[in-house]
Order: sequence, then structure tokens, then C-alpha cells
Amino acid sequence: MNHRTLNQNESTTTRQNMSVREAASYIGISQRKFRELIAMRCIRKVRIGSRVIVRRKDIDAYLESKAN
Repeated sequence: MNHRTLNQNESTTTRQNMSVREAASYIGISQRKFRELIAMRCIRKVRIGSRVIVRRKDIDAYLESKAN
């Protein structure tokens, strides 16, 4: 089993790092809206080559800030 297969089988709620697609699904919004949040610097991102990675703790912090 390769690394990619392991990641696909792992739940997004337990992963510490997610792709934009996974992160958007995690909070229930479109990928386009999620990319807008990144562009507005509401949610931090890490770029590794052409991939954009988002840390779950940054998503949770953003959601927490909006809950108040």
C-alpha cells in the first residue's frame, strides 16, 4: 500500500493537513469559496510545489473566530 492510498483512506476529521478539496469538504463549502478565504488571508496555506496544503488547526481557528 503506498502513501497516497493511506491518505485517501484516512478521514479528513483526523488529518492534520488537507488539500483545498478536502478542507472545503471538511467545512462544507465549495472549493472556490475556500480558495477565496485563502486569497483574503482568512485561512493560512502552505505551498509545496504546485500543491496547496491547509492545516486543520488553521481551519478550526478560523471557524472559532467566526463563531463569536
